[in-house]
Amino acid sequence: MLFLTAIGFSQQPKPTCFVDGAIPKNTKAAIEREALAFLGTALGEKPATAYQFLTAQSQREVGLEAFTALATGLSHSTEPRNLRVAHSFLVREITQERVAAACSSADPDQSVIVATEPRAQQAYVLFVADGVNNRVAFPVWLVEEELAWKIRGFIGFPTSLADKDSSALRAMAQTERQRGHSLNSALLYSAALQTRVSPLLEYGNATELRKELSGLKVPAEIEGQPPFVWKSAKHSFEVSSVQPMAIGGKLFLVVERVADTWPSDKEIDAASKDLITFLQQRYPEYREVFAGIIVRAHEKNGSRGFGTVEEDQPKP
Repeated sequence: MLFLTAIGFSQQPKPTCFVDGAIPKNTKAAIEREALAFLGTALGEKPATAYQFLTAQSQREVGLEAFTALATGLSHSTEPRNLRVAHSFLVREITQERVAAACSSADPDQSVIVATEPRAQQAYVLFVADGVNNRVAFPVWLVEEELAWKIRGFIGFPTSLADKDSSALRAMAQTERQRGHSLNSALLYSAALQTRVSPLLEYGNATELRKELSGLKVPAEIEGQPPFVWKSAKHSFEVSSVQPMAIGGKLFLVVERVADTWPSDKEIDAASKDLITFLQQRYPEYREVFAGIIVRAHEKNGSRGFGTVEEDQPKP
């Protein structure tokens, strides 16, 4: 969830960013206390009560009902446990719109770029937690308003998939690239990038991942922007998304498709099974990475959906 579209801003001129112990002690304690109170409430049993922590501008951008729905959805999808502070960042000297601040850490993998807006000072507290299928990061953006720290925005995004962090996913992508497995490689690079990037905060090594992904020749089925049109011998499919997903400690290949008509769940399931067969025949090497294929069909002009799962047998 966020209240201002952000990353991708210019990084000039360079603002001043203080990290962790370089932040004045009282300020660090204040921002971490406020961020924890907000996030714990937003992800708790009564998320609506977290709305009071938001700035006036954030409340104008997102109403109470929408905020509550978003917070509830984030909590249910991640089921965070062991919420803790990973890093804190204090940014000063922002005088222009659309400036991203680079905050360097002693560990290059923990250096980040954060979204900002023109203010004397603003801050981020980066929380991490253990989720139901992945580890999760929650950047909380704070700004000063009426002599107090208030919440400008927050979001949650996975930092691992099936216990594989960005380094592991990147290594897998490189291996699959060397083997000539273009679909596996492209999806693994995308997954690695997914664990390093959010609209509010991204890790510094995301640039390297983007560079490697941009130099990759992707297969025709996922070239360009969705929706993609895939054709088997029996059907034509409108595919809106293809991505890895972690379920039960395993990586699955998940395909989202749109069904123009919905004759019955049985026929939708049969068509989705045909799509799975198409993928299995076109890219049999998917089994080197994924434990199975999931096709989720969505009714184009309705609300019905149906999931079809083909889980492969473990290798002997």
